[in-house]
Amino acid sequence: MTKIVITTNYDDNEGTPWSTRVFDAMSCGKLVLSPYKRYMESLGIKDKEHIIFYEKHDLKDLMDKITYYLANPDEILRIGNNADRKSVV
Repeated sequence: MTKIVITTNYDDNEGTPWSTRVFDAMSCGKLVLSPYKRYMESLGIKDKEHIIFYEKHDLKDLMDKITYYLANPDEILRIGNNADRKSVV
């Protein structure tokens, strides 16, 4: 079972400054790791509450966060549940 979804969060073809796949994964109650996008915060999506932001092009930051969350499954569930609720608002 998938516990973590990692996105590169590229711009989609319609000019949205983030990929709609982020919300697809959030609506499934998954922990989403995404490069930081200021636009997402303007939608009320908060780091460590609904999503986990990582530094773009920083593989160590991404790997450290994956390692941390896999070792803390309660955090995966908490953030995933928050993400699911946020995605339907």
